[in-house]
Amino acid sequence: MYGIYKDNNTDSSSLFFTSINFSRVSAPICFNYLGIINYKISAFNYILGDIDLVPVFGSSLTTIFPLLLLTFFLFNFFDIYERILNMLGYK
Repeated sequence: MYGIYKDNNTDSSSLFFTSINFSRVSAPICFNYLGIINYKISAFNYILGDIDLVPVFGSSLTTIFPLLLLTFFLFNFFDIYERILNMLGYK
């Protein structure tokens, strides 16, 4: 099982797996953070550009999507999914 353990007990394959997954999510996390704080002048935004090119969502996507991710995070953190399933009678 992959995991990070304290007291230097993490093996090399777990560290490699963790570093690969972190490198996959670091750019979207940075993009969402810059979108939440509405910071437009940065090297990151210069390279990636604006997301206003999507005609369906437009500029509201940069506001709605980070808030949606925050909502999912809070649902997971407070186990709201499990509480909803328990209220519906599912285990």
